Amino acid sequence: LMAEDMEVDESNAGIDAVLWDMTRPLVGNVSKLEFLKFDSDADAKTVFWHSSAHMLGEALEHLYGSRLTIGPPLKGGFYYDSYMGTSDA
Repeated sequence: LMAEDMEVDESNAGIDAVLWDMTRPLVGNVSKLEFLKFDSDADAKTVFWHSSAHMLGEALEHLYGSRLTIGPPLKGGFYYDSYMGTSDA
């Protein structure tokens, strides 16, 4: 979801278009919405892979007690490195 003319925090000041997760409520005045298509938009894929990495990380932490290290979204997917040992790292 791309929202334009939305009031955002100061760190994004001056940006007209903002990638916005569909689970967050819209704030402020929104003059235009654009739904990104997974098959044809690199931003849509990046957002999807980023969210998927967070879900994987949560599962690794809660189900296996993993300690997460890095796990960025990639061009064709995502990954998470984690420590699953029994001693402190």
